[in-house]
Amino acid sequence: MKRSLLTLLMVAIVAGWVGTLIARDAGYVLISYNGATLQTGLWVMLAIVVVTGLLIYSLLKFAIGLRGASGRFKNWGSERRRIKAAQLTTRGLIYLQEGEFERAEKFLISGATNHESPVINYIGAAKAAEARGDSEQREAYLRQALATEDSAKQAVAIASAEMAMGRDDWQSCIKHLREVKDNLSTLILKREAFLHLEDWQALQKLIPQLRIQRNEASVDQLEKQVVLKLIEKVDASDEELSASFKNSSESIRQDETVILEFCRAISNEKEAETTLRKALKNSWSDKMVEAYGSLGDETLKQRLKTAEGWLKNHEDSASLQLCLGRLYEASGEREKAKQLYESSVEGGNLTGASHALANLLAFDGDFEKSNEYLRLALEK
Repeated sequence: MKRSLLTLLMVAIVAGWVGTLIARDAGYVLISYNGATLQTGLWVMLAIVVVTGLLIYSLLKFAIGLRGASGRFKNWGSERRRIKAAQLTTRGLIYLQEGEFERAEKFLISGATNHESPVINYIGAAKAAEARGDSEQREAYLRQALATEDSAKQAVAIASAEMAMGRDDWQSCIKHLREVKDNLSTLILKREAFLHLEDWQALQKLIPQLRIQRNEASVDQLEKQVVLKLIEKVDASDEELSASFKNSSESIRQDETVILEFCRAISNEKEAETTLRKALKNSWSDKMVEAYGSLGDETLKQRLKTAEGWLKNHEDSASLQLCLGRLYEASGEREKAKQLYESSVEGGNLTGASHALANLLAFDGDFEKSNEYLRLALEK
């Protein structure tokens, strides 16, 4: 309010000053053009100029306002169309989720025209067409999705792979994922495809990437399954077996089951001996000790020396006694072997040691005792 009073005061002062000037001297202005003249007072002329300027300014402002209103009306229309497209898209996606595939397709395509990301509509429509069994229309929608947005290649590839997986077309699933960037979604799709295709080598190569994305126990379980499948491969060479084992993670290379299967499958006895010896150095295992005693003659001396060294820390181990019994028997020291087998049986190894002792007694002609130990092994 103080500001308004100040403004009025200033206007009154200026008006009084101008009025004084007019009263002192009205002045005049003479305009002559092409023989015509116009004479008027200076202050009248100034008033005409000011009024004309204000009028032109008002007209320009009005024109600009009309133009802005036209733009606002146009924007309003575009916004309405975008809102309508978003509503159609949302309704289409809901129908897709509900299994209303024909309605979903209709709504999604209707909403694609003015939608900000029509690729969503076309991918959704492709899924609806896939669910209806219309493969031709599905591919048409996917082509439209790619045409609408260059950056949609990854999204379209993943959607195509998911649809291929849904119809158990695992080769197509892998084909779609071949050139896309790996992330958790694509890696899971590849994992499922390779599992169904039983492509164990491809799966082993996939494990490190899966571990980066999801370092969980499930990855360890998958890797163990893959390595065992590769080891169990009937026609696998020693080089392939060794590569499958060495390319696995450290936790898998220390897994008892994997180690035992690897040493059973490989024909290179020296590598099997080294693998078992290193594993037993890291973690003592009765099953691996028994397997160590069952290898061939090529590493017999090395294994006998190593096993005798283990007695210092594991003298009460029934499995180690069985292992040494087998090694002494293979070396021709049958009495030592018999004593160790008996100690192993007394220590609780009623299956392996009893059976080994029964065979040794039978070879010596002591069939009565042999049958007793054999019966003990079978009862266990």
